[in-house]
Amino acid sequence: MFPNSFPTGTFHDARPHRLTLSRYINTRILNADGRFSSNLDYIFYAQYLSEVNQVVSKVSIALRKGYHAGESLAITSAMLSNKDYVQNVLKTDLGYKFLQPIRGTPVFWQGVQKNLFAMVRQLGVPTWFCSFSCADLRWTELIDVFMRLQKIQGNVNDLDWSQRCNLLKTNPVTAARMFQHRFQTFLNDVIKSPANPIGKVIETFFRVEFQQRGSPHTHCLFWVENAPKIGKNTDQEVTQFIDKYISCELPPATDALHEVVSSVQKHSSKHSKSCRKKGTTCRFNFPRPPSNHTFLCRSKTDENQEVTDADPIDTLSLSSPDLTFDTVDQLFASVNITQEMFENAYRLTTNKNAVVHKRNPSDVYVNQYNKDLLRCWDANMDIQYVCDAFACVVYIISYISKAEQDMGLLLQHTQNEMKKHGNLDAKQTPNKLGSVFLHNREVSAQESVYRVTNMHLNECSRLVTFIPTGENTVRMSYPLSVIQSKAEQGDTSTDSIWMTSITDRYKNRPQGAIFHDICVAAFASKYRVLYGKEQHSKGYVKLENNTGFVKMRTRGSYAVARYARFSQTKYPEKHYQSLIQLFLPHYSTDELKPPPYNSYEQFYRTGSITNSSNTTQSVKEVVDFNRSLLK
Repeated sequence: MFPNSFPTGTFHDARPHRLTLSRYINTRILNADGRFSSNLDYIFYAQYLSEVNQVVSKVSIALRKGYHAGESLAITSAMLSNKDYVQNVLKTDLGYKFLQPIRGTPVFWQGVQKNLFAMVRQLGVPTWFCSFSCADLRWTELIDVFMRLQKIQGNVNDLDWSQRCNLLKTNPVTAARMFQHRFQTFLNDVIKSPANPIGKVIETFFRVEFQQRGSPHTHCLFWVENAPKIGKNTDQEVTQFIDKYISCELPPATDALHEVVSSVQKHSSKHSKSCRKKGTTCRFNFPRPPSNHTFLCRSKTDENQEVTDADPIDTLSLSSPDLTFDTVDQLFASVNITQEMFENAYRLTTNKNAVVHKRNPSDVYVNQYNKDLLRCWDANMDIQYVCDAFACVVYIISYISKAEQDMGLLLQHTQNEMKKHGNLDAKQTPNKLGSVFLHNREVSAQESVYRVTNMHLNECSRLVTFIPTGENTVRMSYPLSVIQSKAEQGDTSTDSIWMTSITDRYKNRPQGAIFHDICVAAFASKYRVLYGKEQHSKGYVKLENNTGFVKMRTRGSYAVARYARFSQTKYPEKHYQSLIQLFLPHYSTDELKPPPYNSYEQFYRTGSITNSSNTTQSVKEVVDFNRSLLK
């Protein structure tokens, strides 16, 4: 009950012009009247109502998904009115995947992770991995806004820590919105500015995550134009590139950046409770090793190689903090080693590709940063050069796209229990899973604001489009009322059940040189579907058989094509079928494995086709060329 906010006792009643629950809540929370935005109970309640509405909606959509193998089957209105028949046609074992469109759920982040995998495959390994934390109690402009909203007179600098915390607690909406605005401005006007503080950034990805104290921070990946790569460029070129943009030093006291680095970039030598989470002295690996210059380490390839110079590593890591050295050479001399011995020992004791940055002994607790970015962001940041694809995919993607593990395990356990007992029908199952999700979450006030006002929790510089492959793909059906209406009008084919997919549109593209030689992966990447009034906009292309309209993408770059990948050794037939479906131009399924070929692999290796210029080309040549364009 919110009597102060709703004195008439109504919440979201009917009105002449339809207003969705989401827009209604968004308008209330972002209203100039602060009674809603300052009421934490109302914010959490609004999020709950909004997500209950989404779960109910997604349950109905999940019941319309089914497998379509392309067979022809006559259906009647009587068959479609049979509940058991409809459930059998549309039933898929999607588990709790129906929650994927609901932001913040485990499967939502799994979808983001898959999109990111597709970006890495198509765009290559990113150059930088960066994190930017929120310093809401440090940013005086933020506190000043809070004071004006609360009509508090005085100087920001006169407020103590508890007063600032109280202001932050009572203004979660303003805090979340200002962080979003600050980061977006920082990304567009600083990182991607013509000044190129970390190189010319051509592609980006970021995810907003919320710390234990409830404030947001971002994890980002940046692709830099012409950045040197390990294996393609020399180690010297790579380290020069890293040193150009990354610093690990504490600036002199006369430098304006000295206070910022001292306040937000230095790890405590006493360590915190968070440091010991994994049973180590410091899970963040502080203190970091000092070195005269930056060098690269690679994973060991010779397992029989003896680690003869490993002891100095331990000596440096465990050296007493009371001992101080002005230079790295003095420190090395105290343990009777040289820079060369140190590098050899470090390489022998490292099992992965890594970068050891240039650091003085006095800077072993300073985390790496970019001077220009830190000066503008004025809060803790981290910047790392991505060494190789393994580190990017296995570590970085898993970290910044990690799902809510506890929630994922709980949903999986609930799903297994329901399968075990098998006493719930198709609709009750997702309802039960949705209830478990709604009643077993832990979110902060600012995360709740992000969710309920539809602020971006993640963002890519490229759109990602999924292309289904295989014999039996999941399709979305029309609503039951539409299907029954079609059956009553005499449309009794199985195809009348399913909505138009991207592969349907591709097969119904116009004839002609422009579209004849285009594969479905390129079609999905270059063209977008038009809806409503936009269907007859300038440059539209009408597809055959009333399958809609498409138009060449003009805003930004082409979309990234995402598709299932099958092991060439474990599933060779599925592997080659997928390649041919994606990268061989065709108008019908029959063209993908024509007689007398008995397998997709045989057709891929020995088959040939005729292009729009009446030139004969091998299937392998065409598939490999089209595939290379999307790498």
